[in-house]
Amino acid sequence: VPLFKGLDIEKKHIISSALQRVDYSKGEVLIRQGEIGHEFFIIEEGTVECVEDTDGVHTVLCPELKPGAFFGELALLRNAPRSA
Repeated sequence: VPLFKGLDIEKKHIISSALQRVDYSKGEVLIRQGEIGHEFFIIEEGTVECVEDTDGVHTVLCPELKPGAFFGELALLRNAPRSA
């Protein structure tokens, strides 16, 4: 993950030991805009779509995220609600 590129091996080990694998079902909502963020996601397999749902209309906000992509870090780094 590029976010961790500058860390030394010891810090990377600390982070990797804290990771937990979680499986999600197709179509399951992982985060919602405005929620408090408590987790950071790294896609190991599968894909994630970032959409906005307004009155039942789905608008795609970003390209499909694939293995190796990550999201959810901004809420943690900024200690702010989810932006998307």
